[in-house]
Amino acid sequence: MKKSILTFCMMAIMTTGFSLAYADTLSDIQEKKVIKVAIDLGNPPFGLQTEQLKAGGFDVHTAELLASDLGVKLEIVATTGPNRIPFLTSRRADIVISTLANTPDRAKVIDFTVPYAAVLNIVAAPKNMQITGPEDLAGQRIAATRGTTNDVEVTNVAPLSSSGSL
Repeated sequence: MKKSILTFCMMAIMTTGFSLAYADTLSDIQEKKVIKVAIDLGNPPFGLQTEQLKAGGFDVHTAELLASDLGVKLEIVATTGPNRIPFLTSRRADIVISTLANTPDRAKVIDFTVPYAAVLNIVAAPKNMQITGPEDLAGQRIAATRGTTNDVEVTNVAPLSSSGSL
C-alpha cells in the first residue's frame, strides 16, 4: 500500500513538474527540502481539521507519506475547490492532493496522475421516492452546487421532464 501511494505521488510530482502549471520539479523540491501540497481541508474524509485544529484526512495522510518518502518537510497549503488550480499556476503549491476530477478543460491547464481513490456521486432522497436509477430523477428538483463536476454529471444522466428541465 505504501509503495503504491509513493508511486502515485512521485507520478504527481513528475507530471505537474512539467505541466503548464509551472510547479517545482522534483529536484527543486528536494533541494529546498520542502514540498508544498495544496489540500482542501473542508472536504472530509479527504481533508479536514481535527478537533485540535490540525490538518487530517486521507489527503493529508497521503501528503505526509510522500514528504516522508522524499525526505522533505511537508508544508500544507490550505485550499478550497475553486483555488486548487490557481494555487498551482501561481506557484503557491507544488502539487495538489485533493478531490479534483480530471476534465478536458482542466487538462488544458494542469497534468493529472492516476487517482489514488475514487469519489462517487450519490443521490440522496427520502425513502418514499423509490429512486432506483437515473430515469427516476425525471421531473425531480435536484440540488447540486452549480458548475461542479457533480452538477455536470447529474445533468448528463438525469432525463429531462416534459417541461424540458430536470
